[in-house]
Amino acid sequence: MAVLIFVLSSVVTVSFGGQAILSDSEIAGSALASAQELIEAEQSLARKDFRLVNPVPETIDGIYRKRVEVETESDYLTKKVTTIVAWTGEYGRNLDIRLTTLVTNFENAVGGDTCNSIVTGQNWLAPTVSTYAMSALNGIAGNFPVSDIDVAGGMMYVSVNDSSLNTNPTFFVFDASTNPPTYKGSIDNDKPTSRREDGLNAIHAAGNYAYAASAISANFNTCSQSENCAQLQIFNVSNPVSPILAKSFKLPNSLGSGGLAVGKSIFYKDGYVYVGLTSTASGPEFNIVDVHDPLNPKWIGGWGVGGHDVNAIYVKGKYTYVLTAASQELYILDISNPASPVVAGGFDAPFTFGNGKSVYAVGDTLYFGRTFSSEPEFYVLDNEDPTIVNPTDILGTVEAGSTQSVNGIFIRDFFAFILSNDQFRIFDISNPSSMSLKFDLPLSEKSKTLECDGNILYIGSGETEGNIGTITLLKPGS
Repeated sequence: MAVLIFVLSSVVTVSFGGQAILSDSEIAGSALASAQELIEAEQSLARKDFRLVNPVPETIDGIYRKRVEVETESDYLTKKVTTIVAWTGEYGRNLDIRLTTLVTNFENAVGGDTCNSIVTGQNWLAPTVSTYAMSALNGIAGNFPVSDIDVAGGMMYVSVNDSSLNTNPTFFVFDASTNPPTYKGSIDNDKPTSRREDGLNAIHAAGNYAYAASAISANFNTCSQSENCAQLQIFNVSNPVSPILAKSFKLPNSLGSGGLAVGKSIFYKDGYVYVGLTSTASGPEFNIVDVHDPLNPKWIGGWGVGGHDVNAIYVKGKYTYVLTAASQELYILDISNPASPVVAGGFDAPFTFGNGKSVYAVGDTLYFGRTFSSEPEFYVLDNEDPTIVNPTDILGTVEAGSTQSVNGIFIRDFFAFILSNDQFRIFDISNPSSMSLKFDLPLSEKSKTLECDGNILYIGSGETEGNIGTITLLKPGS
């Protein structure tokens, strides 16, 4: 009888244990499928736009707790994605399934955006702020009003327009890994350097070269291509201590009033440089230049804005966003055929005054900034179909501030970092129809440009002659 009871007890225990194992297996299988779905969703987002891959807070789905963790690698072009599906098993056991993958921003590996889109876990409500005078950074007497900043490959490239109190240089290289940035080298963009000339209006670095829009005025109707007769200039920065002006390129057909259509804006992507000019009397203000061989640039095609400045250029996919001083502030060009860009869409704010000034695109959303007007200067637009962007696609607006223009925009997950004339602001854009101000930093010098690399933002100030050029670094607070 004792043996029989022992055997039957064992059978019953194994039977119920088997049912528990089967139940656990079924629950774990469903969790694995959910984790796989989350991974595939993040991979899909990465293909659409690398900046959409960000941490997802925990949500409850029945018995499961789901979340996505994302870590940006040191190259800022790769993200480690981990999906976690957790649940409470029998007897209070904490169980979970974790899947990990890597996604890469391969489309923008050279010259692309290296701003870290992840802000979760960082204190941007009280960032640390450090401001340095350009003359203090480079040890050269002068004001050096900053016109543009681009950080790439650990180096910070700074352009100057009108080196007041000084004849040169106008292009600087700093080591961005130190605080303050360490001066490496510099060069002037014109010859001879014994006379003071305007410098550079905009720069974009890619690989061993930095591409610049030259602000040096000349009569392009009659001058011969040279350092003093070119709207595009290309610097070899393979040796940061000794940058070289490798090529000066005069754009064809760039005939302004008196032949004075200088370079104003620039963007690099996939072996092409997009150059915007000040207004021309004839010829295109928007130009596409093939720089697969940087020492032998070739003009491919262009598009005319009708005699208006091109203030900024942004390229995403097959579309180029052109910010202008025309009555229509934003034109969207289809550049599938670079030799023949065509207008695919555009946006004109439903208020008077104001020119297109800055733009940033993430996924299906376009963030647009314009110069000061009596109405909002910052817009969030539905950009799912770039060919039909119009005032009815406005998702939200906010005023940049009293008498302020939006000079720079960076979007990092649910935060918008906005630079205006003398203010830097951070807005929570989780709900575009009701954006909230989270941080406001007054600036002593008139600001010109905003750059982001990793978790650091850079502000360049000193827009006009006589202004003291400064560089301000912002990092998340402790």
